[in-house]
Amino acid sequence: MRKVLKGWQQCYYHFLAWRWLLEEPYSAFMTWEFFSYMNNEIQDTFTYYVSAEDYKRLLETIENPPPLAPALTNLLNRKTPWKTDQ
Repeated sequence: MRKVLKGWQQCYYHFLAWRWLLEEPYSAFMTWEFFSYMNNEIQDTFTYYVSAEDYKRLLETIENPPPLAPALTNLLNRKTPWKTDQ
């Protein structure tokens, strides 16, 4: 009985993923992810091709990231609630 319920649950989740894919704007990555999720034989990774100019801009952004927002810096500097001074 558990296997039947598990099968129905998986079927329902597949339907939800398919419906979400159709409702959202087209994305090559999301389409690839959906079909690779449905087909366990797909082992390839998703490859996204960019122009040389966009690649150069990507590398520049990675090497020189924008400064952190002050609110994020304050959050990261806060003491975590589970740490104690003892």
